Amino acid sequence: MYYHKFTSLVALSLLALCTCSLNATQWAHLDSDVAVDSTVTFGTLENGMRYAILPNAEPPGRVSLRLHVDSGSLSESEDQRGLAHFLEHMVFNGSKHFPDASLLIPKMQRLGIAFGAHANAYTSFDETVYMLDLPNIEEDTLDLAFTVMRDFADGALLETDEIDKERGVVLAEMNSRDSVQMRLLEQRLEFLMPNFLASQRLPIGLESVIAGAPRDRFATYYSDNYTAQNIAFIICKRFF
Repeated sequence: MYYHKFTSLVALSLLALCTCSLNATQWAHLDSDVAVDSTVTFGTLENGMRYAILPNAEPPGRVSLRLHVDSGSLSESEDQRGLAHFLEHMVFNGSKHFPDASLLIPKMQRLGIAFGAHANAYTSFDETVYMLDLPNIEEDTLDLAFTVMRDFADGALLETDEIDKERGVVLAEMNSRDSVQMRLLEQRLEFLMPNFLASQRLPIGLESVIAGAPRDRFATYYSDNYTAQNIAFIICKRFF
């Protein structure tokens, strides 16, 4: 268990290299004088998507995958507040290769992969990250995981009925976060950064947007921000 968590943490630490770059298609460390791990293979595909591969000795035969989207709540327009996080939910509710999500989740679970919006993703101010930790390197496991990640990137169906069904889930999450600590955080951000967008763009968003945003608003955010130039794919693995 310790090594499995360590592998995941290593993969997550590589995500820091996806951000803070002036050029979204360029790795941030290329503009830095801080040396990076020489065992990491960095690359960029012809379409601009970046990738990083890190060999990891323990545990053997395990793989951690991270899909980093360089977009979060700060990328939202006023009428999209909360859609970065809402969209994170929606990619699990029907996609190009898996239109019936109810069949995909049991399949992932049979392979030993925890799967679902709360287990495999998070949204922050400046990033959305999707995570899969694979228990083995069998061909079926790898094929399924890579296809799922591909669908997250550009295959979400965003069906209107699925959006409507998910509204209650996201609103319930919003209500569960409505605590003294959250309200103090909102007041603190407003006090410390009154003229900065972050104080008006908490990832959970606005109730009115979550309850009523039409499908085209989701599709616009998705097409504008889930682009190859905004995506980096991280693989922490041992294939031997």
